[in-house]
Amino acid sequence: MVRSRGGCSNCKRRKRKCDETRPDCRACQRRGIQCEGYNTTLKWTNGIASRGRYAGAAIPDPSLATGSGSGSGSGSGSGSGSGSGSGSGSGSGSGSGSGSGSGSGSGSGSGSGSGSGSGPGLIPSSLPDPDEVPEARAPAPNPTHTSSTQAHAPSRVASSSSTSSPGAEDSLAQQQQQQQQQQQPPGSTSGRDAAAAEESRIIGAGIPRLDASPGANIDPKRQLFDKFLTAGLHRLYTTESHIWLQSHFTEMAGRSQAFFVVCTAIQAYLDGGFSVTAMEHVDYALQTFRAELEGRHGSLEISTMAAGILLCTLCLLQARPFTMYLQLMGDLYHIDTKLSLFVPSADHVFATRHTIEVMSIMDLPTSVVGRSSPSMGVWRRLRKLQDGWEGGRLGGVEVVSGLPRSFLDILADIADCDGGKLEARLWAWPGEMGVHAQCILWDCWRYSAILDARRLERQKRKLARNDAAGKQVPPGNAAAASLSPSTELVMCRLMASVYALFRAVEMPANHHLLMHNGLIYPMVTASLEVPLLVAHPEWKEVLDDLRASFLRKDSFHVIKMIDEVLEEAWNDGTDTFDIDAAARRRGVEMAVF
Repeated sequence: MVRSRGGCSNCKRRKRKCDETRPDCRACQRRGIQCEGYNTTLKWTNGIASRGRYAGAAIPDPSLATGSGSGSGSGSGSGSGSGSGSGSGSGSGSGSGSGSGSGSGSGSGSGSGSGSGSGPGLIPSSLPDPDEVPEARAPAPNPTHTSSTQAHAPSRVASSSSTSSPGAEDSLAQQQQQQQQQQQPPGSTSGRDAAAAEESRIIGAGIPRLDASPGANIDPKRQLFDKFLTAGLHRLYTTESHIWLQSHFTEMAGRSQAFFVVCTAIQAYLDGGFSVTAMEHVDYALQTFRAELEGRHGSLEISTMAAGILLCTLCLLQARPFTMYLQLMGDLYHIDTKLSLFVPSADHVFATRHTIEVMSIMDLPTSVVGRSSPSMGVWRRLRKLQDGWEGGRLGGVEVVSGLPRSFLDILADIADCDGGKLEARLWAWPGEMGVHAQCILWDCWRYSAILDARRLERQKRKLARNDAAGKQVPPGNAAAASLSPSTELVMCRLMASVYALFRAVEMPANHHLLMHNGLIYPMVTASLEVPLLVAHPEWKEVLDDLRASFLRKDSFHVIKMIDEVLEEAWNDGTDTFDIDAAARRRGVEMAVF
């Protein structure tokens, strides 16, 4: 077994014992993370340069290292000869300096000081802790790179070396003065006020600003956020790729640093899965959200609430239980009693209603398999509140699920309503106006909900038979069953709709449509009708193709867990397989919306 002289980067960073095997250590393999190997990575560590051209800089950037702030400084100078000596000093915050000069006429001294303080010209800390943010670790310092200002980060002051020679201090002071004069715009008395106003605007926006200098690198987190808007976000809803959601997310990121960071964490997970880098993004997102939640405690900021919902989304992509966190958020914002404060009337703030609706979709009984916390009934509360609005309940299509709101009213009752009555409501639902792919998707969900309602009734009768222990169990609603199509016929219509939509979204003219994201629930529901799939192998083939397409397209852990549970249902061979119990045995929650 080949071993190295030191542990891998992961074990060193976490101070764990490493078995030093190559290419990947077994400690990382057991934890299911990607081993970063044994190569030493060069990086600019957090600290202050003590000498050289970057003396006093926290990052290898001459433009940031030469900033000055308001404060006080002191200096002294002495001259030898027939003249007199004088000294001057300048500093940021508070500090001290010394200088000396000599000559036959007069001597002059100059000094520089440094300290800590606050002011409009102070250099903000633009590099977070390298152990918290992966992007802060660069392979080598880049003198031309200007790092973006991190929102809400504490300010730090660059500190000069106290051991440098007087000649070096003179040169550094002159260089600072020249660069300050070059940066100051014509006709302006001071460039610090403009810089302070610009940084205040950026910090208020919550998004790291892009550097204005030519050839400067873009902040990695900003790159992740931009990629999320154009790629990762398309995995999270079921309408069209270019709609108002992109501008909405940009606005929310400007109001909440946590929202911005969670978006980057989701994209990092989509790109890297459970890699160390992706998990560091996730940890940083959790820390940022907790800090923002604590700082805004008692205030009703919808962007922070939206950041919490995105964290739940990140959990559901990983198949981790998230309904408990959703319930905690509902308790924190008192959704059960103070929902009217969020959306008091029809002329409410749109972003607020959208955030509440997304929480409602995640809370629906049909949205989660293996639910660990019961549904809070947010959707029904919201619709009941809308009954008192001018114009009544809102119509149209909800963007995340891609389903009409009138159809979601029926799904919200699937766990509490009698199976026969619910099925009658599904058959009587008139539908909504939409594009052809949308209408096919709604048919898929209608037939899937009918099959789901019948499956729940079969499970109830099975439990009743087990509890009766030989006693006679009353049959189901025979009248309703006689008026409804057979399960085989409903399954046939479902498979026809799934096949039509699956083929329609592959057409070039429909590439902007995201309707295929809404096929998970129909796929899961149809896959549980195992006896019918055995009798009709062509239906099983359609479902297998659909499952394979999801596995190819999505790296979500939840897709892999759904595939594993559906394989167990196939091996069970019955139409009463308890998929919720199978998910709970694995300790996962699987979102199917």
